[in-house]
Amino acid sequence: MRLLASPSSISISGTATPSRRPSSTPATTTQVTSNTQTRQLFPPGELLPREQQEQNTQTDTGHTDAAEEEVYQRIPKVVVSLMSKLEAMEKMVGVVLQLISLVDAASEHRFYIMDQEIGTLDRLNLLFTRYPAIDEVGIVPLTEAGTSCVVNDCKLALLKNELRMIYISGRKVMLANNQTKLATADACRALVLINPNNYTAWNNRKKLVTSGDVHVNEDLRLVDLVLGLHPKSAVSWAHRLWLLQKFKSVDTQALLHEVQMCERACDQHQRNYYAWSHRLHVLRLAIRLEIYSHLTVEEDRASTWVKQHISDYSGMHYLQLCILSVCAMHLNLLGDQSLDRESSWDFSWRSFENLLQLSDVRMEKSTYLRNIQHVQTRENEAWLLSQRYPEQPALLKHHSSLFSIRQRMEMLALKIIND
Repeated sequence: MRLLASPSSISISGTATPSRRPSSTPATTTQVTSNTQTRQLFPPGELLPREQQEQNTQTDTGHTDAAEEEVYQRIPKVVVSLMSKLEAMEKMVGVVLQLISLVDAASEHRFYIMDQEIGTLDRLNLLFTRYPAIDEVGIVPLTEAGTSCVVNDCKLALLKNELRMIYISGRKVMLANNQTKLATADACRALVLINPNNYTAWNNRKKLVTSGDVHVNEDLRLVDLVLGLHPKSAVSWAHRLWLLQKFKSVDTQALLHEVQMCERACDQHQRNYYAWSHRLHVLRLAIRLEIYSHLTVEEDRASTWVKQHISDYSGMHYLQLCILSVCAMHLNLLGDQSLDRESSWDFSWRSFENLLQLSDVRMEKSTYLRNIQHVQTRENEAWLLSQRYPEQPALLKHHSSLFSIRQRMEMLALKIIND
């Protein structure tokens, strides 16, 4: 009779195996057997269970990491350090290239700015050469791209964004030793148009006028442009007076032009002390040249100015000096203008009394009365203005000053007539 094998001795393939004594087998052998059995149950074409897939993936990854780690350990440490140094050098080369590109860009930008500075100054000089009849300069706050230009052949428009470039370039040309006198004159012209209180530029213009390289009329036209743009520049007014006293042949037309310049400056800036001081110097110059007709004209113009500018006490004070000068002219006290301070006219009441005492000429009573009546007429005009505009303290002060002048004249006339 044939004996049947026990189930434990039968393999999965169906073949019988001899029965063995059960023994304790390691866990790894059991795991490998189970994996083998699972692969036999699920052929390669079919999907494994999810847990088995994850276990196989972890096993494959572990083998790969181990292999890479083994290869990496075989590389000498010298090669590793060399590779790290090459990477560092590559980063340094990139940084150096970036710095070189930045320096090149900055150099190109600087050269562009220098060319632009030189171009703006040359363009300004070209405008003055092409349009010699320029009589007014203005600064245009244009932010868009553009250049300075001339409008109507006589009005120069300077762009505000070009002023810095013009000034820097002009200063370089003025301070350079290898420039011609014409280039220096043009550079100084650009500088004083932008900064009228530049003493160095005005002194260079004085040297050029003295040497004859720049004509006096040309320099006066430049001062006209500067004062039209900067009406309260003390240095510009002083330079203009220097030109008049040293080189200019003054006549009636020249005096009228000076008066018009002062009026324009006072219109632009009220109570302009420098403009009124210059106008007083012009009046003194007219007396020195014995152009006495200018005194009466100035008195009428100053009276009209006061009526139109009721708060400008500078003009009122100038009118008082004109009235006193006209009275001195009526008494023939302005003929002898010597260097002696006591015998020269300085637009003051003390000077008026000194000249009258030093004069040997005895005036008729009608002459004194004429002066008193003349002052009283201006006093009445001031009183009417003060009554029309009572809120203006300058008019009250002006009327009070004229009233004091009239009283002094009356007392002085009575004293001289009685003697």
